[in-house]
Amino acid sequence: MSIVKRERNLNVDVLKAFAILAVVLYHLGSNILPFGYLGVDIFFVISGFFIMEGMQRAYENGRKYHYWRNLFSRFMRLWPPILVVTLVSLLLGFFLMLPDDFENLSQSVIASNVFANNILACITTKNYWDVVNLYKPLMHLWYAGVLMQAYVVIPLLLMPVFRFCKTENRRRIGVAVLLGVSFVIFLLPIASDAQKFYYLPFRLFEFFAGALIPLLPRRSWQTDHKLQKACVWILSVVLLVLCCARVQIVSARAMLVATVVCASILMAFLVNGKQYNNGPIRFFAKIGKASFSIYLWHQVLVAFMYYSFTQTLSVLWFVVFVAATVLVSVASYFWLEVPLGTLKQPKATRNVFIASVALCGMLLAVALFGYIRAGVVRNVPELGITTSTVQRGMHSQYNDRVYKWDKDFEEDSRVKVLVFGDSFGRDFANILSESSISENLQISYIYLPKDTEALQKYKQRIENADLIFFSPSGDFEHLPEWLTQWSSEDRIYVVGTKNFGASNGFIYSRRFTSGYLNTTIEIDKSFIARNQRQKAQYKDHYIDLLELVTDDSGMVRVFTEDGRFISQDCRHLTQFGAEFFAAKLDLSWILE
Repeated sequence: MSIVKRERNLNVDVLKAFAILAVVLYHLGSNILPFGYLGVDIFFVISGFFIMEGMQRAYENGRKYHYWRNLFSRFMRLWPPILVVTLVSLLLGFFLMLPDDFENLSQSVIASNVFANNILACITTKNYWDVVNLYKPLMHLWYAGVLMQAYVVIPLLLMPVFRFCKTENRRRIGVAVLLGVSFVIFLLPIASDAQKFYYLPFRLFEFFAGALIPLLPRRSWQTDHKLQKACVWILSVVLLVLCCARVQIVSARAMLVATVVCASILMAFLVNGKQYNNGPIRFFAKIGKASFSIYLWHQVLVAFMYYSFTQTLSVLWFVVFVAATVLVSVASYFWLEVPLGTLKQPKATRNVFIASVALCGMLLAVALFGYIRAGVVRNVPELGITTSTVQRGMHSQYNDRVYKWDKDFEEDSRVKVLVFGDSFGRDFANILSESSISENLQISYIYLPKDTEALQKYKQRIENADLIFFSPSGDFEHLPEWLTQWSSEDRIYVVGTKNFGASNGFIYSRRFTSGYLNTTIEIDKSFIARNQRQKAQYKDHYIDLLELVTDDSGMVRVFTEDGRFISQDCRHLTQFGAEFFAAKLDLSWILE
């Protein structure tokens, strides 16, 4: 059967529009559309469909499938726009960002330009849903990494199917087998949640679900018009419910699989059934056509909007964001995406490739410079940082010193103090070490193990401690049973939570305004509620840190009295922050 090239399907563009709108609304704030990220899974299904359709067209029309030529074509449609996006992000970050944030951005620029941002995200951030990702301009380019890797791998997996399966039915079975195997890989408990989210092997089944569609008999989808229309509407509503749900309907994995299944069946109806071409269809189809440009630019605008201009999404800022996204995306679509998609002449392609290589080389050099210098491109007195004293891991060197205190107590006259917890416990250990009574303390620190059985080796240290400070970052209602078994509760004190907002970038952007060093911010009310609940529960055995930085109106200060950031990342303490709390807390009772 000869396969003719289909004209552009407006219905598929509408599906793209739905997917990109869901993703954009999710990135604007996870509280707006909590499951809008499922739009990316719809894009994976659509991409799998087009990969297969291109290969099928070549094989069925008797032409040779040119793997490298097709790979280079897809590469050249993705790479130059990504380079421009990373260039703009790097320029904005240079002028607006604090060192840690610019260092992270520099990492992302390097990874994004070689289509490896998904690997970087899996190694570093690990959690796509972390609120800090809201302030990362290139966070979303993990998708481009997976997509380009799919363009490399999937045709290699499909080529044997076309070679050894000469009939359409056999090819259908071959792709179904690939789909089944890849789905089993997704289900197997052989990787972490982060790896399953960011790595291609655990996403392959989504592409193969789309790849199966062109092999399905067209006549089976060309049903009665009314029945087809009803099926399209039902599947569309199901996708709408999945992506726009306010609460988790089923497990996250089940929602992902349901999205892939619904998107695949809907795609089969859209490409094989009746084509719609009314006003609303044409409008949303235009959004779908520009979906890649919208995807590239929206997160850059989201990140810098929240980083430098506003902490809350008011109606005004929503309108500003929409206007900016439309303007930039339209320009990118017509000046970058369309011209790159119509490159035919070898000379023009070569010139674009050479220019892209040059731009990539420049970006990699600048980003590597920013990374090596730990993001320090100017003096930041608020963090005690100068361009002449740059060293990588400036904050971690101080914070991580407490891991050296993970040792048993010595027999001397000092008070044996055990700090038990995660990174929040690490902060309190630093507070104790900066206090005026530190010379009279023997501080031991234990990072809270996830495995309860691993705690057995700390039993003797817990029993020998004069005082225990329990300080995990998460919420908890009761002290762990193992802790109260090995130590009396009158020796245990709970260290309260702390929070200084979501990003210091918003504070730093106001460094040239009056009253900058007296800035206070509003924090998530859940931290305040947790603090009040635990304070009421543990009473005199509760160390209230929030109280020391909160004013009468409930606003939290972010600077010490001498103008230093209390926290570099809004969660953990700088040395200035540890000194600040050590001076504010009355710890003399520990020696009594």
